[in-house]
Amino acid sequence: MNVAIIGCNGMGRHHARMAANCGLRIVVCADVQKPIARALADEYGAISTIDCLAATERPDVDIVAVTTRRRRTRCTSSRRRRRANTSFARNRLGVASSSAEKPSAP
Repeated sequence: MNVAIIGCNGMGRHHARMAANCGLRIVVCADVQKPIARALADEYGAISTIDCLAATERPDVDIVAVTTRRRRTRCTSSRRRRRANTSFARNRLGVASSSAEKPSAP
């Protein structure tokens, strides 16, 4: 199965390592800081992007790991609902499985 990592620092690195150790393939790494996304993507032979929604829209993504802090998830214009919107967009796109390090915004 193929994994998209949203948020590539700290917990994103941890989730990528765990996924790879379980035999999953990291296919895309997304972070608002391009160098951070690129660094993690290079470790796993994945592509990097600053657009987290584009990462979840890829047809080869089976699992999405959202590990961002709320204020850093820039998928939508609504500051308080960014994480929730990421989750809703992911579900609307029919992603089979996902994990979020923090609970969704109220």
